[in-house]
Amino acid sequence: MAGFNRTALRREIGKVQRLCCLGLGGQMLIPALIRELQAILPCYNANFWWGGPHQGISNVYVAIGNPEPISIYYEEFYQRRERDVWLTFAEGMRTLYPTAGDLYQRILKVDRRDYFKSDLYNLVMRPLGGDQVLHRRFAEHGRGLGSLQLCRKSKESSFSANDCKLLDGIARFVAHGMTSAPRDQV
Repeated sequence: MAGFNRTALRREIGKVQRLCCLGLGGQMLIPALIRELQAILPCYNANFWWGGPHQGISNVYVAIGNPEPISIYYEEFYQRRERDVWLTFAEGMRTLYPTAGDLYQRILKVDRRDYFKSDLYNLVMRPLGGDQVLHRRFAEHGRGLGSLQLCRKSKESSFSANDCKLLDGIARFVAHGMTSAPRDQV
């Protein structure tokens, strides 16, 4: 958590909570949220995958870097080859992960060493900085709203249990912010 003292950390978390209560709606909230999270959970890349009505991917936001790996994912892997390596997005959205944690522990169907040799890792996740991925699924009333992935390279410090707690602490605010209608649509 970027070396914050408790008061500064509470202040940053308060900014995130207030942002989620502005009534921006999910499409506007997520880019702003990720910018705020960068201050308290620094990462090489961050991305958000929105879950549609049938829990498929409805939109993707890549905060940093080249979004081209997302195109490769859609063209080569989405709902096809990914099934050999990890749970599909829809399976992940339907799975009840009530807390933040290591993405790979949650979704891999193969040994981690084999995953790091796979095309999915080398063409998509590695370019996105996905050596270490802190994952949080956001849901409301059991329905998956989307998946946040904070990515760090292997040479960066690992995500800690406190990082997971911090992300869990703002989860209900994020879910609220994602489901509130943008003010111009009220």
